[in-house]
Amino acid sequence: MKIKLSQLSKQILSFAIILLAFTTISKAENPTKWQLLTEQSGVQVYYRYENCDDNVNDLHQQMAVLKFVNTTNQNITAEWDLEAWYNDVCTTCGKKDKEQHFSTQLNAGETKIGNFEKRGTQRELLIFAKFTNMDNKVKLTKFNLANLKISIL
Repeated sequence: MKIKLSQLSKQILSFAIILLAFTTISKAENPTKWQLLTEQSGVQVYYRYENCDDNVNDLHQQMAVLKFVNTTNQNITAEWDLEAWYNDVCTTCGKKDKEQHFSTQLNAGETKIGNFEKRGTQRELLIFAKFTNMDNKVKLTKFNLANLKISIL
């Protein structure tokens, strides 16, 4: 009986280790806690992933949400070009169109966080990651704020 219990214990322990590793990998891939993306000239840029549900329009998405923190005592403008990889292919790299160029203004000490409900006016702070209610194989695998420039107003 001790041998069977010992084998069962090993199997349970092995399963628990695999489950823990899988959970850690999944969370690292799409973190739900704020992660520092970059810091430049006193402005910190964080990101995290959030599920965004619009039940009225049956729109269920996961978004990469950006948070800009102005740690300076000056008003600033941040501007950048979005580079977004979907299924490991950069679909926006090198494009010189205004559609992928974004900016936001922050007052001294201000923090701005993307909000799905304000997606019409805060498009610059949200990056589409994937649909959550479809068997959609397209998903955001990487993104970058290229040519990030901080200017004092």
